[in-house]
Formats: sequence, C-alpha cells, structure tokens
Amino acid sequence: MPLPHPFTLFTTTLLRVRNQTLDFEALRDTIMPDDLSLTSTFHGSDKEWWERAARNVLQFSNEYNNVRLVCRYLYPDKNIPCELLSKRSGPWLAGFLDFLHELNSSPHCSSAATVKNIVDLCYSQTTFDPHWDGKSITSGIDSLLEPHQIAEKIDSDIRTVFNQIPYTTWVWLALGYEDVAIRNILHQISGICSNLSRKYQEIFGPNEQEEAELVMNAFQSRHPMAYWILSASFIHYDLLIKPRDGLQLLLDPIFEIFAKPDRNVLLLVRRLDILSLRFQREFIHAPDINWSKDLSTDFSFLDNLERNSPKTIAKSLTETDCRSLRLHVYDIFQPNQPNLNLIDQQWNGLCYEVADCIIVDRGYLNSIVEIIEYLLEWRNYYSATSLIIGLQNAKVSFNKFPEFQELIDLESNYGNFRKMQSECPGLPFMFPLIKELRFKQKASSVPLQKVADMFPFSSWISNVQCRANQAELNYSFAQALNLGPENEGSTMEGSPTGIIVHQPQKIAVIEKEKSAGSYREVSYSQSPQTTDQDSQTFWLVLLDSWCISRRC
Repeated sequence: MPLPHPFTLFTTTLLRVRNQTLDFEALRDTIMPDDLSLTSTFHGSDKEWWERAARNVLQFSNEYNNVRLVCRYLYPDKNIPCELLSKRSGPWLAGFLDFLHELNSSPHCSSAATVKNIVDLCYSQTTFDPHWDGKSITSGIDSLLEPHQIAEKIDSDIRTVFNQIPYTTWVWLALGYEDVAIRNILHQISGICSNLSRKYQEIFGPNEQEEAELVMNAFQSRHPMAYWILSASFIHYDLLIKPRDGLQLLLDPIFEIFAKPDRNVLLLVRRLDILSLRFQREFIHAPDINWSKDLSTDFSFLDNLERNSPKTIAKSLTETDCRSLRLHVYDIFQPNQPNLNLIDQQWNGLCYEVADCIIVDRGYLNSIVEIIEYLLEWRNYYSATSLIIGLQNAKVSFNKFPEFQELIDLESNYGNFRKMQSECPGLPFMFPLIKELRFKQKASSVPLQKVADMFPFSSWISNVQCRANQAELNYSFAQALNLGPENEGSTMEGSPTGIIVHQPQKIAVIEKEKSAGSYREVSYSQSPQTTDQDSQTFWLVLLDSWCISRRC
C-alpha cells in the first residue's frame, strides 16, 4: 500500500501585514521537535520490511558495495552496523577495507578495529558542521533597501549552509531519525523569522506590506527554505506554516522512493544514491538552478539493468531512437526546433543515467559495455555514443575498449565516427552531424535539398531497424534449433555475418534446471530427429531472412 504523503503541497502564502505582536519563542516550541518527527509516516509493516532486509545484507551479503550503501543510507546509528559486521570473518572484513580504496588490510589490526575502520569509511562525507548561527542573514540588511538585494542576501546565506548538509542527512530525517545538527539548524531558522520581522518593521515601517510583496516576488525562483523564511516573516502564524514545508523539495522524492511497490532493499539504496547524485548535479553544482523543477524519481535505466538482458535493453533503446530521429534535415536549420531539443535532452539524459549507475555500482560496467557492443553492431551510433560518454563521465578507463574512445575522440573531430557513418550508415551521433550539416549549408551555395540528400535519415533508420530485426531473427533460429551461442555454426559463404547455417552433426542442447537456479549443458553427437517438412520450413525461412538482410 502506498505511503501517505508526508506534506501538504507548499503553495504561495498570502501576504498580510502583521497587526499584532507574535510570540516567536512560543512558536518555536510548538513546531519543534514533534512536528519534524516523520516516523509516524511509516507504519510498522512499512518500516519492518527494509529494516529486516538491511540486517540480512549486513550479516550475509558478500557484495561489498551492497553493504556500503545499506550502512550509508539506512543506519544513522553506527553502532548497529558495527555490531552486525563484527560477526563477519576476518578475511571478508579485510577484503571490504580493500574495496573501499582507503585502507589496506593489516595483519596487526584486530577484528574490532577493522570493523570500525570499515564503518567510518562507509559513513565518509555523511557528517557536517556548518558553523552557522543565523546572524549572518540579518546582518547588513539595513543597507540593502532594494528588494532583489535582500532576496539575494538571504538566498545566498541559506544556500551556503544547506549545501554543506550531506544528502544522507535528509534521508535519515525523512525516516524519522533524530539528527542533532539538522534540528539545531531548524531551531535557528524559526528564530530567524522573528529577527527578520523586526528588521522589516525597522526598515520599511508603514510601507512593510508593499515592500514585502516586492521582496517575495524576487524570491519566487530561489531556494525553497529561503522562500519559507521570508514568507514566515511576513504572515500570521495562525496558518500553521512550519519549516518542514520548505524542505518539501528535498524530502518528497525520498518518500516516493520508499513508497515504490517493489520491496527490494538493494534497489532502494541504489535509487537513493542516484537521487543524491541528481540533487548535487541539479541543485548544488548547476550554474542556473531551477527550484521549481521536481527532482526526478524515474530510474528506468537502473531498473532495466536489474531486470533485462543487455540485448533487450539495446533493442528497446534502438526502437525508441528510430521513433525519435525521424527528422527532416530542414528541422536542423530551424532555431529552437522542439524535436531537436527533445533529442538533445534524451541523449544527455541517457549520458547522466549511465554515469550515475556506474558511480553507484561498478558492477554494471560489463552489462553496459555489452549494450554498447549490440548498438554498434546494429549501427545505432546515437545511443552508443551516449552510453560511451556516460562511461567517460564516470571516469571509466578505456584501456580495454579503445574503439569506444576513438568513436568520441574530439581531437580528431570525431573522425572515426564520420568514417563509420560514411561506410556503414546508421543512426548518427547527432552533435558532429548537426555541426557538419550547418557548416555545409552555410559555407556553400549548394541548395538545401542537395544537402538533405546527403543525410537520408529515413534510409539510415530503416537500415538500423533491419539489422536489429535480423539479429532478433538469428536469436529466434538459435532458440528454435536449441542452439547455444557457441554452437551456432559457421555462416553461409557470401551470406551476411551471423546467419545460422544448419549443421546436423554439431547441434547441442542447453537444458535449464530452474529448480537449482543453474544451467546444465547436454551435448549430443547427433542432431535431434527432424522431419523433411521441418527442414523445408527452416530453409524457406532462412532464405527469406537472407534476402531481407541483403536489402539492408
């Protein structure tokens, strides 16, 4: 059952001139601390499932990264992981230290010392000391008479403090755990409202309402907590506005993740880690922050990696790309063309998703490399380059994959991609293609139609679709004949690469034993008996597929 929403929607508050004296100390006592305790949002059964699963991970999982993420996000109290990990074997703990890339295992370390080192490393960058007393927000406002100056001052001070708070702290707060540092900050924030109120009355006097509205208008697109502080300084507190309303942007996505129906604690902590990366990217390091934009809780690529094979993911990406890239060259020369902007967002979004997945867990690397290989085989350079640059952004070494590096080599002006696209046309890497198109059209007197003829998107899309479908057909042949990939046989002379040739003496049957969760290979020196009708049908289908592939 979905969890109830923790907050009401944070709407713009009506501004009213204060016509009575407010007891801010009493207000602070009423909103702290009980209203910030969100434990009641999780009913017993809702909370027990991940607590039980998290304990199992710490006690029994051999995957170091899983243990690290569970410690980091689900246990603000270090004593619990220390107690559970202390029961693990010494060699496993030593290996965990090595995995964390901070300390080497030492034969002189006791088991308890090793556990403490591990837990400290798991919790690295989860503590903070903002050194903030709240006075900086009100100091200097006397000289800032312009509304936008006041807005910039308060927004800058609030962001400086909140940017120091690790995302894990917000996760712990959402789960209802006590956090002294956060509570101290929120206590200070509630007191700041009183100081700001007095400042406004001193500065603006009888014109407080008019000036307040101007300042509030300047705050519409700024930090939500700064917006709350300012609005709370201007209104009556009988509206029961609380500091947590200003934290909605931070906490709501966390609640959405815990409310997802698939109760998988490993997916849960991976999603939280990716959400942390998105928050850093969009609300801390972005040059232009859009505070009205919700933090996405869509983890489609991560979920695909967990649930589908690389080939299935590559096929899905290719089908989506074939629909998205149905462009006419004329679209590329139109400024702010919606379809082109959508394609750019889609490509960049995939880059970020790939990088995030690798940063969260390097174990996804092999699957992503396999996806890229399928995409290149089908000539889908569009998604392939997006995935490759995602790996590059995650600081993956290309020593084992030099062909990937060459495809996105900026120093050669993407020469390898241009060569591949010229010799084996497919869904293009759009950035160099658009640059080349615009250059040719601008630098020459060649009519636009002739330039368009040089870049036949429809033909490229058909070519890629044909190759992907052919690969699917080959796979279907292998399944129909009970062929494993290693027993598909040689290809027909002159036929397209990958077409399976019936070789009766070399067929092997792969039998699945699902009960044991494993596979047992049973090889036969003779092929299973087939009728003449089966053989005739096979050759007709094979001939038809070969003809299709020749047209591609």
